[in-house]
Amino acid sequence: MHKIAIIVPTSQSADISGFLEVLTKQIADKNPDLNYEVVVVRQSEGKALNAGWLCNVGVQVTDAAYFAFHSPELIPGKDADYSLEDAFVQMGDVQIMPMEIYSQVNGYSNEYFGTDVHIGDMFNRCIRNGIFMARREATFPPLTQDFMEHFNASKRVGTAYDRSKDGMSNLFYKVVSAKPLDACEGKEVVVAPTDSATTTTQAPAVVETSDSEEFHTFWRTRGDEDGTERGV
Repeated sequence: MHKIAIIVPTSQSADISGFLEVLTKQIADKNPDLNYEVVVVRQSEGKALNAGWLCNVGVQVTDAAYFAFHSPELIPGKDADYSLEDAFVQMGDVQIMPMEIYSQVNGYSNEYFGTDVHIGDMFNRCIRNGIFMARREATFPPLTQDFMEHFNASKRVGTAYDRSKDGMSNLFYKVVSAKPLDACEGKEVVVAPTDSATTTTQAPAVVETSDSEEFHTFWRTRGDEDGTERGV
């Protein structure tokens, strides 16, 4: 069965343990046979959160064939369904899609800071590419964010505004740290913005062992048939 990565963009200091607990319980109840991992991508402190950029990084650090992009502010209700579908699925503000569609639209924009307007921008990318879109009803609490930031960013997201060249094709970052998730199957990475001269291009980052003093980071390269790990 294909694997889906539930990619969760958040800040370096955010406590999302409650979200992870509800999410994993909901999947166990609604989608017990789902092959999934949770990929928490944390942004290092210093700049406004850039969720679209973090989602792009999340895709780089998993070998999954499907993705669900999920704000930790959206606590799934009992009707949330994370099953796979070969289409772009809008479930509230959670967007689910296979790698084929994600690659076709060049991922998310890297240019929306402090707002969730990257979600609307992705919707428009799919429209421009003639991609079939399905709506899946589910219950989530509303997002909380600064209204003016959202309003000003929203003015840039119209069908006439094409940011499609911005996305995976110009994604630059460096991995600050990486470790497995304690709460569920998956991984957690902390990343920071950088430029093309120091961009991290290897993926995904996986910590094999860790303790309070030091840990050793191993990289598993996408496409390796034998699943061997490479030390860096």
